[in-house]
Amino acid sequence: MQCPVCKVHSLEQHLLEENFTALACRQCAGYWIAGAPYWNWLENGAPDLPEKSPEQGLALAVTESGDAKLCPTCGRLLIRYKVGHGTTFHVERCGQCAGMWFHANAWEILRSRNLHRHIHLVSSDGWRAAVETDERQAAFEQIMLQKLGPADLDEIRRIKAWIDRHPRRNELHAFLMNQPTLD
Repeated sequence: MQCPVCKVHSLEQHLLEENFTALACRQCAGYWIAGAPYWNWLENGAPDLPEKSPEQGLALAVTESGDAKLCPTCGRLLIRYKVGHGTTFHVERCGQCAGMWFHANAWEILRSRNLHRHIHLVSSDGWRAAVETDERQAAFEQIMLQKLGPADLDEIRRIKAWIDRHPRRNELHAFLMNQPTLD
């Protein structure tokens, strides 16, 4: 079985987790995880690690190849999916056999954030919608940072958090929204 990135190096057995073997490329350090072994690992005791924020996860680089890749198992085209949830890389998945390609360091980062047990969901509508929502929120935050500056943005976040915790938050929101502007 050939590496879908290098295309000339053979993939070799690699113990990825306890009782879970993947195929690894020595050249690019990527992993091919076949669908059936992944599901078997999940169903038979994949460790559920404590939930971690992106800041708590490993800070490793993932260098992706933008080239189209073929599934090393069945030869179909792999489809790229953004992982999101605090990561910036993609996982490539085969729609036929459900195998997944992880670029170097991707599995380790996912494991450090306890996303490795949920990566099969990356192609689901719900996962993709959450990634798009996160991206829109990040873009909005960036616009607000440019418009307000860091000090004012921090202050409005503090005020928003106070309002959101307040027992009469609905009345506070109504009051703020009904004030005429003097601009």
